[in-house]
Amino acid sequence: DLPSKNPMLRKSAKSVAVGAVRAASTRGLAVSASKTLPRAALAAKNAAQRAHGAATRRSFAAEAAPAKAAAAAPGTVTSKSGSFKVEMKPGGVAMVTMDLKDKPMNVLGTTFLDEMPPIVDALEKDPAVKVIVFISGKKDFIAGADIPMFAEVAVRGKEAVKVEVCQRAQGFFNQMEAGKPKIAAISGAALGGGCEFVLACHYRVAALNASIGTPEVQLGLLPGAGGTQRLPKLIGIQAALPMLMTGAAKKAKQAKSLKLVDMTCEVEQLEACALITAQNIASGALKIPKRGEFKGTNGYVEKAINEYSFARDYVFKQAKQQVMKSTSGNYPAPLQIINVLKKSIETKSLGKPRGYELEAD
Repeated sequence: DLPSKNPMLRKSAKSVAVGAVRAASTRGLAVSASKTLPRAALAAKNAAQRAHGAATRRSFAAEAAPAKAAAAAPGTVTSKSGSFKVEMKPGGVAMVTMDLKDKPMNVLGTTFLDEMPPIVDALEKDPAVKVIVFISGKKDFIAGADIPMFAEVAVRGKEAVKVEVCQRAQGFFNQMEAGKPKIAAISGAALGGGCEFVLACHYRVAALNASIGTPEVQLGLLPGAGGTQRLPKLIGIQAALPMLMTGAAKKAKQAKSLKLVDMTCEVEQLEACALITAQNIASGALKIPKRGEFKGTNGYVEKAINEYSFARDYVFKQAKQQVMKSTSGNYPAPLQIINVLKKSIETKSLGKPRGYELEAD
């Protein structure tokens, strides 16, 4: 009974119905398979699910050292610290639940960057996995970077921040973007590094309580894990500049209008919505939108900014004037964001290795 505006979900009603039943089953709802399946078929299905769960556990134990389950439920794998849980869902979907045990909120810090990359790598190598969904076990998705960890690195100087924070996070997000389809199921705050994690995913489903943004500029910083590159690639330079320069977050419906997210739903329906979406992507019923495709007037303007220096100079001159008017030049972070983005575009490096290097510097 999930309301959705996605035409692909409406188009394949039968697929959605099957997916909904499967989702209900995995969430522990009362679905009586004995009324719809012969006993022999039901027994075969249960045996296959047990075998698949065992194979999944063996795969993770062998390929991802942090993903060893001390006391995992059948068909699930937990990370070394217990902060990340992987569940295999019907249709080739792996559901990764993020719930940092030593933090009140999920943050990008040592635990996250130590344990999540091997988990993703193992899922990439598992032929049974077609789509990966990331969802939070807490109120918020990912609230940002781990400030104490950042401060600890910062005292060792700019080069340490570049290598140990920026380039490490950039490398992981590049790994995510290059691999199998990934869906961010966003509830609550996805800010800073959390927003950059979302941007590295291929599809974004947001609950109506979601808030997505890059507030680093308010701390005198700029997004250092791909935000200056992926945000304009996804929503366009015109829409990205104000978000990057002010740090203002977008609510779910605003984010949907900007194409920052692909779908919105009620908070209590987030997991089911993300699962059905993942199953439709896995089956080919739903295609992932391409980044950087802008239509109408916005498309012409984006093309002009990227290809013609006079248009680019005008846009960034206006942006700089706005910053100077509001800050009198006393805050260098927004000016640095403008410089990084402009240079990335001028050198045809936006979203490419050189662009990420400019950001990390």
